Amino acid sequence: MPSYKFLSLFAFIGALSFFIVSSAATLTLTKIGVLDTQGNIYTDWYYSGTFPTLFGKAAPSQDVTLVLNSKTSTVKASSTGDWSYPTGLGAGNHTVVISQGTDKLTFNLHLGQTVPTTTTTTTTPATTTQTTASVPNTGIDQIGALLFASGAIMLAAYLYFWGDRSKLAAFEQKVLKD
Repeated sequence: MPSYKFLSLFAFIGALSFFIVSSAATLTLTKIGVLDTQGNIYTDWYYSGTFPTLFGKAAPSQDVTLVLNSKTSTVKASSTGDWSYPTGLGAGNHTVVISQGTDKLTFNLHLGQTVPTTTTTTTTPATTTQTTASVPNTGIDQIGALLFASGAIMLAAYLYFWGDRSKLAAFEQKVLKD
């Protein structure tokens, strides 16, 4: 009778990966006015308009707390987790904190402004170099995607070996021999 230690390990790691991805932070900021944030988290957001409405996702039917320049407000997420809040903020720099439970998003919201570009020009007799700073595309989505993919690969391996006992036996012999 073949040992199911490795199959159990694949199933456990796959289930753990799925749990981690599905239980990841649920609080997100999806839009600032018409600006789609694409789920990214930055410390500074620039929006050329004023008085935007903030849109996001949170745990369904739970309260979301917003602190805009030290003024606290609460909105309730819908049964699907959608929430929105009209800021009423005019042009200028504003501090925004959005929280729900232990999840918290903190950023500076620059309204009526465009993203600044930092340009540095260095000139030497033979060359001229110009660099421009830009905002990086980062966020939790990449981590979730990697965990999900690794879980899917492990689940596929589990199903592959589960379907053919000879492949499972050969795999176990190889692993136990090494």
